[in-house]
Amino acid sequence: MAEKVQETALKFTIKSAIDYGQNLYTNLLASGSTPFHTHEDFFEFFYVVSGKAEHSLEGRTEEISVGDAYLLRPGDCHKMRHVPQDNGVRYSHRDVYISVEKMKEFCRFAAPDYDLYSDIVNAEAVPKFHLTYHDVRAAEAQAIHLSSTSDAKTILCYRALVLNLLSLCMTNAATAQYPQWLNKLLAYINASVTRKRDLSEYVISTGYCHRHVNREFKHYTGYRLNEYILRTRLEYAKTLLSEGGNSLSEITYFLGFSSESNFIAAFKKLYGITPLQWKKTEKKGKSI
Repeated sequence: MAEKVQETALKFTIKSAIDYGQNLYTNLLASGSTPFHTHEDFFEFFYVVSGKAEHSLEGRTEEISVGDAYLLRPGDCHKMRHVPQDNGVRYSHRDVYISVEKMKEFCRFAAPDYDLYSDIVNAEAVPKFHLTYHDVRAAEAQAIHLSSTSDAKTILCYRALVLNLLSLCMTNAATAQYPQWLNKLLAYINASVTRKRDLSEYVISTGYCHRHVNREFKHYTGYRLNEYILRTRLEYAKTLLSEGGNSLSEITYFLGFSSESNFIAAFKKLYGITPLQWKKTEKKGKSI
């Protein structure tokens, strides 16, 4: 690991991380860059909220963007450098801190039948996964609550956030094995969820032919390309519905559906209920 020889890593403890972020659980870093550092006595989930950055980890550097996420373990070393965007969007990412004892507790709860904690700690590579736009929005809603309150429900929100990220890490870690072009295509799809694009535009962005993209996309994700794009748009529709203040016609237009009836039909086909039925169910669940 040449980078570790060339640079001396700063040593962050959970206390220094908490003091820096002025919060026991989480911190949003919007400065654009972080120095080369290691986590001495805690785990850290981090996911990209906006922009792009060069992420150096274990001697390798790659570009990361919205939705890219990692579970950093004690001893893992990394740093970030902001990549300027033509649209002026700055890079930011969310850190979620977990002590060693808490991580053991969360792992036992998430996987009572096997030693998930040991799997994570002993994994050859740092666990990497990807969050959809909906995943990022949901995680940010919980994290913002953690950053702004100190009531009795805070620990429950923290537990829900960590377990959700741990679950996504376990189920989506396979994306780390995807070819680079496929990860870039998935990021492009997530970033274009509110833009009406022809299927050919997504294919052209990969540099491969339509047949190759369709075959490999189905092989790795289990979905055809057009199916995945539709699912991504409908997941975002759920976010817009849960926020309230958006009519069906507005969501239809915003997500590029040809008509309100087509949007409703697509939503019902995937989820088994109409958008308004889902919205009522979601509202009822939040009030419990």
